[in-house]
Formats: sequence, C-alpha cells, structure tokens
Amino acid sequence: MNDEQRLEQEPTEGGISAFFDPAHYPPEEIAAELPDGTRLASVLQEDGRRLGFDRPLPVGTWILHRGVRTWGPVGLDKSG
Repeated sequence: MNDEQRLEQEPTEGGISAFFDPAHYPPEEIAAELPDGTRLASVLQEDGRRLGFDRPLPVGTWILHRGVRTWGPVGLDKSG
C-alpha cells in the first residue's frame, strides 16, 4: 500500500472508477493491471486535475506505479 497519494474508488454500474484527485503522478507512471493480466494505461481527466482510467475497472484490479503493484486490489480494499 502506498500512503503518498490516496487512490479514490467509486462503484459504478460497469465496475470501479479509480482515480487520483488531484493528479500527482504523470500518466506514464500509472497503469491498471486487470485480473486477467491485461494492462490499461491511465489518462488525465477533468482538464488535467485528475488521473484515472477511460473506463471502469473490474473488482480485483491492481494499480501499478512504475510497473509495481502499489494500490489495490480495487473494490476489495477501501483503504486505497
């Protein structure tokens, strides 16, 4: 778990919306590792104020910082 920046999580119909608000990391440092091993790049949102993903993430997804599992798994651990 990383205490530098809290990962915010909000349940949606399609999964979990996971984001950092404000965006303290550049998008190239943050990715999501889905339960099937697929990786999803992060994107800046809300005019660059927030860093998140272009779609909801499935429960059990890990958020990677520089390729290392750092936050998660989303939807299972509310401490982000």
